[in-house]
Amino acid sequence: MKKISRILVLALLASLLTTVATLAPAQAAPGTLTENFTTSSLFNANNWVSTSSGDFGAHPCLSALNDSNPAITLSLGTTLPGCSSRPDTSGAGSLFLTSNDNQQAGTMLYNQALPTSGGLDISFYQAQYGGTGADGISFFVKDGSKTDLTVGQPGGNLGYKGIPGALFAVGFDSYGNWMNQGYGDGECTNNILGGVPKALAVRGPDTSDGKDGTSGFCILPGGFVAPNGAIGAEYFGTGSDTRESAARPVRILVDPSTNSNPKIRVYMWKSGSLTQDVNTAPIALTVDQPADYVQAGTFKFGFSSSTGGAKDIHAIWGLGIAPLIAESAPTIYVVPDDVTVRAGEAAIYTYKFYSDAAKTIEIAANTLSYPQNICGSAYTLSTNYPATLPITCTGAVAMYNTITADRAILTVVRGTPSIEPAMNTITGSSGTPITTTAAYTARNFLNIQDLRYTISPTLPAGLSFDATTGVISGTPISLSAGTYTVTAISSTESATASVIINIAAPLTYVYTIMYDKGAGTAGFLNAQRGTGSSVTLSAFSTSTMVKPGYTFRDWLGSDSLTYVDAQSITINGALNLTLTARWSTNPSRTVTYNAGAGTGIVPTQVDVLQGETFVVAVGTGLIQPGYTFAGWKDLAETAYAAGASYTAGVNNVILTAQWSVTSQNVTYVANGGTGVVPTQANVATGATFTVAANSGLTKAGYSFIGWKNAADTAYAAGATIIMGATNITLTAQWLINSYVYAVAFEANGGTGTMSGLTGSGSSVALSPNTFTRTGYSFLGWMDDTSMTYVDGQTLMLVSTTALALHAQWLQDKPVEPVLTDKITSIAPAKGFANDQIVITGEFNHVITSISIDGKLLPANSWTQTKTTVTFIAPTHDVGKVDIKLINGFTPELATQQFEYLKLDDIKIGIDDIKCLGTFDKACSLKPGAVQPVSFQLASNALSAKSIKTLKSWKLQNAKQVVVYGYASPEGSKALNDKLTKKRAAEVGAWLKKTWPNLSIKTMGLGTTYNRLCKPFKNRCAMIKVVTIKK
Repeated sequence: MKKISRILVLALLASLLTTVATLAPAQAAPGTLTENFTTSSLFNANNWVSTSSGDFGAHPCLSALNDSNPAITLSLGTTLPGCSSRPDTSGAGSLFLTSNDNQQAGTMLYNQALPTSGGLDISFYQAQYGGTGADGISFFVKDGSKTDLTVGQPGGNLGYKGIPGALFAVGFDSYGNWMNQGYGDGECTNNILGGVPKALAVRGPDTSDGKDGTSGFCILPGGFVAPNGAIGAEYFGTGSDTRESAARPVRILVDPSTNSNPKIRVYMWKSGSLTQDVNTAPIALTVDQPADYVQAGTFKFGFSSSTGGAKDIHAIWGLGIAPLIAESAPTIYVVPDDVTVRAGEAAIYTYKFYSDAAKTIEIAANTLSYPQNICGSAYTLSTNYPATLPITCTGAVAMYNTITADRAILTVVRGTPSIEPAMNTITGSSGTPITTTAAYTARNFLNIQDLRYTISPTLPAGLSFDATTGVISGTPISLSAGTYTVTAISSTESATASVIINIAAPLTYVYTIMYDKGAGTAGFLNAQRGTGSSVTLSAFSTSTMVKPGYTFRDWLGSDSLTYVDAQSITINGALNLTLTARWSTNPSRTVTYNAGAGTGIVPTQVDVLQGETFVVAVGTGLIQPGYTFAGWKDLAETAYAAGASYTAGVNNVILTAQWSVTSQNVTYVANGGTGVVPTQANVATGATFTVAANSGLTKAGYSFIGWKNAADTAYAAGATIIMGATNITLTAQWLINSYVYAVAFEANGGTGTMSGLTGSGSSVALSPNTFTRTGYSFLGWMDDTSMTYVDGQTLMLVSTTALALHAQWLQDKPVEPVLTDKITSIAPAKGFANDQIVITGEFNHVITSISIDGKLLPANSWTQTKTTVTFIAPTHDVGKVDIKLINGFTPELATQQFEYLKLDDIKIGIDDIKCLGTFDKACSLKPGAVQPVSFQLASNALSAKSIKTLKSWKLQNAKQVVVYGYASPEGSKALNDKLTKKRAAEVGAWLKKTWPNLSIKTMGLGTTYNRLCKPFKNRCAMIKVVTIKK
């Protein structure tokens, strides 16, 4: 049977399938099935089946394929889309089984049966990263004869349990349920260990009767790393890892099923290539092959992963599957057919597959797995004609020893003149340069050197057309959408091609780019917000982000893509992106301290990273006699004080101690002498100075004889001293003087006897006084020159001394008696408000306050003499009250009582008094309320105090009042009668002026005695309220 494969430009260049060189007919080479998943396409797309479930649009995807491009069509109508609008670069991508979201499951099944007789050598990279540690990834193998495409259960089963005809699966379990009893069939209870996170284990086949996936899937005996399957978190990525840092190489070797005791061997590394020696693998697991696998002739394989409540990106790439032993692989023979092609047209190669060397038993091509370009030649669309080229078959059919010794002939003949544009569609936006097209490719023209190009209709404004090459370039300045015809003419031959040019208005999108310092310790970079079709990321140098000991490397986007510093990115839609800084560890630098000229224990410092800051040590353990530690200097001669901050640079750090010559103090001490001591400037260690002479110091009874230092070494004035490493103190030395003395004591009016003192020496202590004198106190002594001396004084002798000391006396003062206050009487003991009260007694101290029934009289409202205290009784209710006079001394003065009488008992010529005010305070406004008023001295005008009190009485609320006038009994009766009426009238006139609506009646009461007006000699008036307003 023939298999037709179309080979386009340059035969689609290089295939990622591992190819094998043409062999001699007697030789055979096994094919390797390789699917890197690193580019934007697959090399075996027609053999893959993709399935998925879950939230967030869960689906396996290629990270190097733009999600705006068409998805790759897989087998059975399934597809494989791109992962992002900003994909990984080609060659640096991977297959994402899940994105970094919850509740997802994804499976990729290779649905083409492969032989197992030669064993298997399976290798790939797997990475689990970026999230919170979701379930994990499984690599599974199923019976190749099974066509049921049911996938396994997600979650802790990792998409394996439930696969019909399952043979075995290797689980890379991050979350911990791959080995949990609840995630296996009931028959597996004896070898389920429970939840074990960060584990690796091998589960066995589907053991259900109909191989329908309903039971089995147990962990194979010995199918986990002792003791419980855990291999450690270092074999799994973390939330902060990238795909590169989370990559873990895996290699699985499966013995040929024909071996007597076939094994499955699993190897895993923390890092490195897929071709590492298995003997170096830190994780190695050997398991007996299950009987079901031994009996199967072919297999299919796949990958599955899932997330539940946790999340992670699950990625696979670099897949390679080959026979384990070449001699055991079946042999297949490839025979190409002769082909004729017109120059410039695609060549169609045909070939057949045979299973025998005689090439009589043909194999159906659709049962094999092989690359599209298994056969080909050196022909390209630009090949000159006529030409005859050999056709060879060099592609390897997966899992077979491929024999491709046969050849065929490709004959190239002239075709129809044609031109091919480098771009069929030119798109752009107004104001932005388009991508300059490449030159047209012309074929089959007899005279191609004379070829010229034209275009119709006229290009949009701003674009230009090259008639020699057909290149279109420039910056469009207007909008356009149309189809243009390019014509190539050479002599009598011509060819045309169409090109579509779409110039649109510039597309702009709102974008927000946030910057996160990641593992940095401080700093920030302002967010970028705006609208546009592209944006250049802020340069890291404009940020304040720091991580001591580290250097900024690049950004990791919230879309899991990597961005370089100041990268320009195209915006194809609303963009909300967070970029997290990633850091590279700086080299480590040693820090060494050098004592310089000093000795002692130098400080130590652990190594620091370049760019990291440490605190410069103190030099307390170092000494240099005559010098003072003065900090450190590095190799650049930069000085650093102890405790300063030092940032490590590109070189190791050496800090050398610095020393300054010590300058010592010279101090002179008087040692009991008086006067000004000598001074001396500081002297450097090793220098000399001259000992000072006496600068006028004196000490009674002593003679100056020189100086001594702390070591008791004596120095005469003018001596020379060499300064050591410590300060020097020179103390004055004194020689005691000795004189004859005689001292006599005389009582001077006192009684008793005291012996005199005689002898010789530099001083003499006076004997304590034993004289006494009645009524006098001893003060001290006085000699005949009136010099005084204290009792027991020590006299310093400066010459021969004879003293006669006379006792000095002070007469004692008599004790003065303590004066006290007392009260003898109060008058009157009864009365009314405004009555003058006089309290009689002895008052040697100032009365500071007076209280009546607990209320204090206003300050300065009483008068005081040595024998009396006088004040006016304030308004009060009828009854007895306590009166207290306070002088601030104890015992307190005796409390007095005063009785307020009923108003009916007051006889002032006014009847029916209900309330009586005082000159200082009015009573409540009601019928029968009476208020006294006084006048200015020698006048009928009201006093200021009375006006203030009347206004506070609020007479505007009264309706009718009566004003009564009083006069002093002095003078004639007629004159007084007239005067009292005039006083009443004066008060009434003032009231009328102040309150015009008030009804006022005035009356003169002559010399009727008004006890309330006694302080004013009866010169007053009384106002009585008759009625008030309703």
